[in-house]
Amino acid sequence: MNTPLYCRLFRLRAAFVRFVQYLLSAADNGSECIGCGKKCGPVPVCSECLHRLFSFPGYRDGRCRICGKILLSAEETCLSCRAAPVLNHTDGVFPLQPYRLWIQNLVWLWKLQNCRTVTPLFARLLRKGLLDLSAAAGVPDQLPIVPVPPRPGKIRKNGWDQIDDLCSYLHGCWGYTILPLLERISDNPQKKLNRAQRLETVGKSYVLRSASYTGRVLQKRTNGIPPAVVLLDDVMTTGATIESCAALLKQAGIGTVYAITLFVVD
Repeated sequence: MNTPLYCRLFRLRAAFVRFVQYLLSAADNGSECIGCGKKCGPVPVCSECLHRLFSFPGYRDGRCRICGKILLSAEETCLSCRAAPVLNHTDGVFPLQPYRLWIQNLVWLWKLQNCRTVTPLFARLLRKGLLDLSAAAGVPDQLPIVPVPPRPGKIRKNGWDQIDDLCSYLHGCWGYTILPLLERISDNPQKKLNRAQRLETVGKSYVLRSASYTGRVLQKRTNGIPPAVVLLDDVMTTGATIESCAALLKQAGIGTVYAITLFVVD
């Protein structure tokens, strides 16, 4: 299949931006790798640590069939999903990595220090994860992606949003269709909530955008309601956010809702 012109232009622009970032990083003596501490380029992960730390185990074996966490027993589901299931409207969650300490440091740089050079790295990992999701779930590649929306006013305050940035790369580099169908109405940061408080937010923090807006987006980008979509978020903790969003999408008539996250707290 021929690569669309907008993808080729986006890749050229991204390559030019990376070149400029490397020049600026070299002039500033580079950054420190979050894995080993040695000097590296504008992305704070050296090539050796990238290969060592970002292992990609896949999803066919050893994963909970509901939440995607790595299993510690021969059961098909993890203890949490057997004892108190949260993900009742989600047809499968595909997290890429456990949320380890070194990853927390990288996410802190990305989200709180505005280290946007990390976005292309995460976008490439997501591309691999989406291909693996397609193979593991037996669904076509390039399912439409529904981003989990940011808190109200976040983009206006910070100038950007991490999930929005990832979606720009997924669309620009590989042509994924992005469906911004959801809106967040709660301004309370999830990271400040404990497990019980997070679960209490199910059904209260997100809504579908207006019917007229949703209809226009679906008609223009997918020619109507798609049979399946993939929710995209950065970190899954309890699954409350994924569950809230998946329930809304099914309410809108979407039959199958998968979810992919960069990291999972296990």
